[in-house]
Amino acid sequence: MLQDQEDTDRNVPYFPSKPGEYTYYGRMFVNTKKMDDEPRFTIYTLEVLPDGCSNSHLLKLIKAKSDSGKSPSTTMILRMLRIVSSADRVDSGPVVVHCVSGVGRAGTVILIDVILQRLFANKLPVDLVEIFQQLRNQRASCIQREGQFLFVVASIVDYVGTRYPGRYREKRDKFKEEYRNSMTDKKESAEEKKVPVAT
Repeated sequence: MLQDQEDTDRNVPYFPSKPGEYTYYGRMFVNTKKMDDEPRFTIYTLEVLPDGCSNSHLLKLIKAKSDSGKSPSTTMILRMLRIVSSADRVDSGPVVVHCVSGVGRAGTVILIDVILQRLFANKLPVDLVEIFQQLRNQRASCIQREGQFLFVVASIVDYVGTRYPGRYREKRDKFKEEYRNSMTDKKESAEEKKVPVAT
């Protein structure tokens, strides 16, 4: 779950937020077994038990936190993806990624993961635009802003530069500087375009 602080009021709680708390959703028992609070994430371990079933299902939910108005760092998103794909996962079942709209931040994280899987797990070539279009065909309006697409590229460059520091560190650092400058320029340009309110 990817959310800004301002999103918190709009999100309906899916589960009890404190360890040891439980609730019933119809015939489904949901118990928060554990909560690990990290600076940029809260990781919940949930027990889900359908009524009449003796086998519970454990799931992990990683709730990414970002300050209102601030973009998450590439490091934060890459760490979240590492947690999701780690051996520490409770189950090898499906992974659900969502944000308030279901397409912006969620689509960004999904595209980063797909590209990293192709590059490093499957050793397949990557055509960023083609993969983006495929994702858009499956998830309408996915990645809505230019900044989100640039964030995908910045995350991949950051990952490659970290994984192969001898070969790519210098190029990564140069790209990150240009990316930061680009984001700063966009922010300043957006502020200049604001129309003053007449009093």
